[in-house]
Amino acid sequence: MLGFDVCEFGGQLLELMWLTVCYRDIMADKEEIKPAEEEHEDEPDLNYKAPEMKSLQEIQDLDKDDESLVKYKQTLLGSLPAQVDHSAPNVQVTRLTLICDEAPGPITMDLSGDLAQLKKTQFVLKEGMKYRLKVTFKVNKEIVCGLRYVQYTYRKSIKDAPWCGHCQSLAPNYAKAAEILKDRTENARLAKVDATEEEELSKEFSVSGYPTIKFIKGGNRTDHIDFGGKRDTDGIVKWMLRRMGPLAKLLEDVADAEKFANADEFTVIGFFQDPNDADLKLYHEISGNAEDFNFAYTHKEDVFQKFGVTKDTIIFFKNSEEKYEHQVDEEVGLDRDELTRFLIVNSMDLVTEYNEKTSERIFAAKIPNHLLLFINKTEEHQLELLENFRKAAPEYKGKLLFIVIDSSGEHAGVLQYFSLNSTDIPTIRFINIDVVKKYAFKEKKITTEAVKSFVDGVIAGKIKQHLLSEEIPEDWDKKPVKVLVGNNFEEVAYDETKHVFVEFYAPWCTHCKELEPVWEELAEKYKDHENVIIAKIDATANEIDGLRVRGYPNLRFFPAGPGQKMIEYTKDRTIERFSAFIDSGGILPEDEEKEASKTEEPKDSGAQAKTEDSGDKAKDEL
Repeated sequence: MLGFDVCEFGGQLLELMWLTVCYRDIMADKEEIKPAEEEHEDEPDLNYKAPEMKSLQEIQDLDKDDESLVKYKQTLLGSLPAQVDHSAPNVQVTRLTLICDEAPGPITMDLSGDLAQLKKTQFVLKEGMKYRLKVTFKVNKEIVCGLRYVQYTYRKSIKDAPWCGHCQSLAPNYAKAAEILKDRTENARLAKVDATEEEELSKEFSVSGYPTIKFIKGGNRTDHIDFGGKRDTDGIVKWMLRRMGPLAKLLEDVADAEKFANADEFTVIGFFQDPNDADLKLYHEISGNAEDFNFAYTHKEDVFQKFGVTKDTIIFFKNSEEKYEHQVDEEVGLDRDELTRFLIVNSMDLVTEYNEKTSERIFAAKIPNHLLLFINKTEEHQLELLENFRKAAPEYKGKLLFIVIDSSGEHAGVLQYFSLNSTDIPTIRFINIDVVKKYAFKEKKITTEAVKSFVDGVIAGKIKQHLLSEEIPEDWDKKPVKVLVGNNFEEVAYDETKHVFVEFYAPWCTHCKELEPVWEELAEKYKDHENVIIAKIDATANEIDGLRVRGYPNLRFFPAGPGQKMIEYTKDRTIERFSAFIDSGGILPEDEEKEASKTEEPKDSGAQAKTEDSGDKAKDEL
């Protein structure tokens, strides 16, 4: 099975590796795509009449006296086949290639091999994305002068499909959870439905993706709820058991409250003076989707006094040793997001090792600043550094997440995003995931004091962010197209005496390779213009402060003059359009602006002064 990730972030593919692949595939599809009810549109009348079909022999026999034409046809068509298989179709499709500009690469289906095996292969597509289909075919007998390609799409509402990859992944966890629940309670059972057979049942429960898990209580088919827990064995069991009894237990006296507070690893007691308070209803709703915590509540005055509470408050007890209080705002009331974040942040250890289980909490904490310690856990002396790291964490709790990543483990790919390799370990990096700024730890030894000093320096703005840059090539300015890197970009691009037109490219990008001869021709044209520079920069190996590239190739124009202005070019990539754009100082001719305004969807002028989103022309390859 091959799944697609969103790749419209071009220059940040490695960033995606950190923010999405490594952090629990945040952007990956949680549900697979479902095929739908057959819908055939009426075929349009193209008013097209194909020319008369001719065989290879007939074409070769035409114009025999024209020697040059005969040679041309032989080159184009090849020699005639010695034998023709009359049982074979005129045209045989040998390969289908699915191409998406926003995906890492194409999907190729070889139709010349074992088709039975190919039918068993899963190709998962993401809804809402644009795809192109490349058809490779072989002409067996004759030149076909009219080809028609017809594609039908089918959609069915499916709860569980035997061929669904996510369904297959869920199946063993679901089966284990069923066995556990069977032993734990008589009131809960798990079942499954093959939606390829039970379409009416799927429609009844409004299933729009798969696998879908519905919870039905007391046989009420109309009052079902969607499963909201983790899709592993433990998550399913906890979510089901939570719904077998009250979502939160009522504590009637001090003894009850003390026993409950020390009963489990994560316990939460809500202190509400008014039994009819609307906040109490919200409290129950929150407890229904937080299976890692056990919830209770009380209205009793003596329990309030025992725990030193004087107004509505939520107390979280962690391991019976730590206690954290969250006071309910008297005017606004209880806030769902604030309470959820309060519980998640305080349930985390001072230092969290990143893995599949902790990833959800790391991001649900909504703390943008992360401090990462990279160590090789197979090295004993590096494990000692973890203690120094841990001792620095307490004073930053709630403000900064301390995370450790094992460079010898399954998430070692994170090193690539920070341009680290095994010889750089151990080391520390600071990252703000909201603005994607990274900072490098430069001290030779990782001590508690050095870690604190580094964090304080970043927060105070005393430490500059760490930006990738290649070395400046010795001949960077010797050719018409100037080669920029991170270390010389600002000096060249923001030269107030010159217009600088820069291509941000990726070495693997096919669209960039297609643009290369045009870009070189443009540079050749302007090589003698003292006030114009045509340049390029590898955006996968160089980072520029305040400038993020989301697609390749990305073209930016830095006009002469003060103010460090930048204009993104999003129109046709031709010498004529480029030249008009440069000569006008970053503005397209008026007649072309009018032409653009006549299109069905209004667009900005060809040169759009913006740094984030670009027009369709710029959304090429990622």
